Amino acid sequence: MGRRDRATKIIKISALKNALSRVVYAVSNDENRVLIEKNGVPVAAIVSVSDLRRLVHYDRVNRD
Repeated sequence: MGRRDRATKIIKISALKNALSRVVYAVSNDENRVLIEKNGVPVAAIVSVSDLRRLVHYDRVNRD
């Protein structure tokens, strides 16, 4: 079964404080990835566990 495209949402850290449970729910259901900004600068991301596993695998495969 093919993966569905997920949108990357951008959220200010101040807004994240009020929306954390909704954000975690959306991410955990593979609906979104979230880029967190502080003063307009990207500082972190929230991704699903499946995305994190793919990233870890990618890092292991592509080590020099």
